[in-house]
Amino acid sequence: MDEQSARAYRDLKRMMVEGRFAMDAKLPEAHLAQELGLSRTPVRHALNRLEAEGFVVYEPRRGHRLRSFTAQDAEEIYGVRALVESEAVRLAALRGLEPKAEADLAGLIGRMEAILANPDGLEADEVRARFLRLNHRFHTVLYGACGNQYLLRIIRQVTELPLVLRHYFNFSDQQLHASHHDHQSIFRALRAREPDRAAALVREHILAARDRMLVTGQAQASRAERDAQEVEGWDVILEADPR
Repeated sequence: MDEQSARAYRDLKRMMVEGRFAMDAKLPEAHLAQELGLSRTPVRHALNRLEAEGFVVYEPRRGHRLRSFTAQDAEEIYGVRALVESEAVRLAALRGLEPKAEADLAGLIGRMEAILANPDGLEADEVRARFLRLNHRFHTVLYGACGNQYLLRIIRQVTELPLVLRHYFNFSDQQLHASHHDHQSIFRALRAREPDRAAALVREHILAARDRMLVTGQAQASRAERDAQEVEGWDVILEADPR
């Protein structure tokens, strides 16, 4: 992949991971090329690569669109994550944490704690966004301690799609605090070099995240359905109103 195509790929993936596009949104080459300041060819190459990685869907005569994820997709993705990420943490606990990795994890836990305490009075969306960025870094450092580059390659592949998914769900403060409590327990098991316990905690952490996402998604879908019914009801009333 040439330099411009690589840049288009990096920029588009970052935009997708950050939730810049609506799920199932059309991704017209001409519009994206203009936004990125590139020609259409590198954008097309980038979209083809993102299609191969599962981020994008291509339909003849309709072009590319961001993939729309279902509850079944979430079930399958998080099931794979639970397997590979728990194994990475088991290996990390067997090896023992390097001083830098231990310090980095402790620092990230402290920063997440401070974000959740919210001393600056941030809006809920900003608290969530900052926490999720730190959460991603925590998991990156956590798995990086496993010492197995092939396993890390698989983990990167299966964790990037959930980064896209989670931007479409509004997690509650209680859910964020529960996730943070899991981080603290996993870190303690790692420092104690308890591989089986650390692996079990990560497996439960990933599956709990899956469950939170599915429950939140169902609640949001129910609210959207109720709102649509209310709008339809008002339309009927307005049509019947002689005024």
